[in-house]
Amino acid sequence: MTNEENKDREITPGSTWAHFKGATSQVITVAKHSETGEELVIYKCMGNAGKTNHKDGIYARPKEMFLSEVDRAAYPEATAKYRFTKISDGPAPHVYLVTTRIRAINPDHAASLPTTDGLSYHLKSNKTGEALYDDLLRQVREQSADSALTVTDIAGITDLGPAN
Repeated sequence: MTNEENKDREITPGSTWAHFKGATSQVITVAKHSETGEELVIYKCMGNAGKTNHKDGIYARPKEMFLSEVDRAAYPEATAKYRFTKISDGPAPHVYLVTTRIRAINPDHAASLPTTDGLSYHLKSNKTGEALYDDLLRQVREQSADSALTVTDIAGITDLGPAN
């Protein structure tokens, strides 16, 4: 498989896939079975309207099966090569203005100064929800690691729109 073909088969959270019967699915995450260690794709089936055997909702499917080729013996009329074909990689990265709360470290005293509203950063992320907060906080802490400031948390996040 070429690098481009590998990218088309790479499962990432937020990526959208077309089922060979016509439904659309969005990957939530890839999980591991607690007993066997088998990788499972957790996905949301959307726009099904009776095209597949299950209704719109959240499902788990073994990763190997998710990426498998269509069984031609069972579905001779199928035109797609794979059970699921990637439509998109997921949400495009956005730029965020992130304002932090910081605690300045006073080198002359063991105690830190009070926590105050701090610095602002322009950061990119394609995460959403709690994962967005965690990703932005990680980036802020990486950028401020060499300073005498300790970032305690994020005071505000403003979505500035898609990154160019």
